[in-house]
Amino acid sequence: MADSQQGARQQSARDTAGTTEDYNGDLRALFEASTTIPAGSTYNEAFILWLQSVTGSSEGNVNDLAALFASQQTDVYNWSSLGLLLTADGPFADTTAVTADTTAVTADSF
Repeated sequence: MADSQQGARQQSARDTAGTTEDYNGDLRALFEASTTIPAGSTYNEAFILWLQSVTGSSEGNVNDLAALFASQQTDVYNWSSLGLLLTADGPFADTTAVTADTTAVTADSF
């Protein structure tokens, strides 16, 4: 599944929401797991509400929100270039592994 960016997005949605639906079903479950979505909302309405929640924007255009979300990521330029949507660390986690440097710095280090 993760042999494409869309597959990676779907897998991250599945990992977060615990689902095994089709692409739209997995993403819809992700939206509902992390954002309050009113009953009867369409997929696009749920997508907009989720994007507004994770970007902090009140923008109402789904394309503009998707572009904003992408611009807030590291090393991506649009929605299609996104792999991970959400990780345990939050919606803006970089897709590269980062390890903390736990080396103590003291005055004697210089």
